[in-house]
Amino acid sequence: MSPNPISLAIARALVATVALGCLIVPGALLIGLAVVVLASFKMARQWEQAVILRAGKFLAVRGPGLF
Repeated sequence: MSPNPISLAIARALVATVALGCLIVPGALLIGLAVVVLASFKMARQWEQAVILRAGKFLAVRGPGLF
């Protein structure tokens, strides 16, 4: 008795999807992490001061520059 060609095609499609997902998911996670890190930087202008809060509590006041 030979295997059903439709079930073989479905199995091949699932294997291809999992193999492709193993390559795409880590790349997407790295890109997402890079976007979050780059969005977290703040550049204060010469006339600005920024209040830094961590978990809703006052941490510091920063002056001009990158922080």
